[in-house]
Amino acid sequence: MVIVLTVVVVVLLFVLASVKTVPQGEEWIIERLGRYNRTLKPGLAIIIPPIEMVRNKVNVREQFLDVPSQAVITKDNAIVQIDAVFFYRVVDSYNATYNITNIDASLIQLAKTNLRAIIGSMELEHALSNRDEINGKLRNNLAGIENEWGIVITRVEIKDILPPDTIVKAMEKQIQADREKRAVILQSEANREKQRLESEGYLIAQTNKAEAIKRVGQAQADVISMIGKAIKENGETAGLLQLGERYVEALKEISSSNASKTIIFPNDIMEALKGIINK
Repeated sequence: MVIVLTVVVVVLLFVLASVKTVPQGEEWIIERLGRYNRTLKPGLAIIIPPIEMVRNKVNVREQFLDVPSQAVITKDNAIVQIDAVFFYRVVDSYNATYNITNIDASLIQLAKTNLRAIIGSMELEHALSNRDEINGKLRNNLAGIENEWGIVITRVEIKDILPPDTIVKAMEKQIQADREKRAVILQSEANREKQRLESEGYLIAQTNKAEAIKRVGQAQADVISMIGKAIKENGETAGLLQLGERYVEALKEISSSNASKTIIFPNDIMEALKGIINK
């Protein structure tokens, strides 16, 4: 019974060690007697212990790697701090297992080296304003590792490019100067527009005034013409009446003046007024 139980236990342990379940998103590298034998895909698999063993469990899902910040010298000898993040995916489990020992550490060092080369070929202003160009160059430089390491770089992003404090302060002063310059230009344009509108308003007012004077003159001419016509048709009565009204208005203005003390009526005016009143 002891022997039977022992055999049963050994068989169970052998079966448990032989049956493997590879989860989705992973690939397992199997070695037989120390040499590569096959790659297990997701699902149920069987190995033969102890001559076969799982050498590596490779994650084939997309992963990201943060590149620590580092000091880099630009083409015009400015020192900037730059850091990046990139995403990669293992497409060849065999190469990722046997051609590289530490994927993350190797990728970080490779990214740092390429960033120093790329930034070193650019001037500071160009590097600060062209992150997309840096991303593209870095991705192209890392594309060669696909065949060697079995890794594909899917996306690269430059997180920060920080120039020295002295340059930052100089840039802030330049930005402030540009803002003040724009403000002065806008104020000057506003003043010119105001002057233009005032000039146009003055011209319109003068034009309206001239037009009004013209209309008043025309009206006076019309009145004189009507008086002349009335004199021709009705004799001198209408004319005398009009003149009398003018004299009355003039007398009102003279009497309202503080400097006026005595008012003298000419005899002919008085006679004419009496005649008009009697009629």
